[in-house]
Amino acid sequence: MEISRGKDHSFLGMEIEVNDGIVKLSMKKQINKFITDFEKEYGCLDNEVCSPGNRQLFNIRMDTEQLNK
Repeated sequence: MEISRGKDHSFLGMEIEVNDGIVKLSMKKQINKFITDFEKEYGCLDNEVCSPGNRQLFNIRMDTEQLNK
């Protein structure tokens, strides 16, 4: 953790700006990172059909015990 002085600060993904007694909070960088990470993991955005299951959902693991009939 660092000490920051002045009008602009960054803390836990938040960009904080203090100006004339008004505090502005922004998380644009953090939100853009979430969107990019989500797209990489699930591969869908912009009106595509998407599932909460990730790309590993349909991989079959041959090393696991099979269920009985």
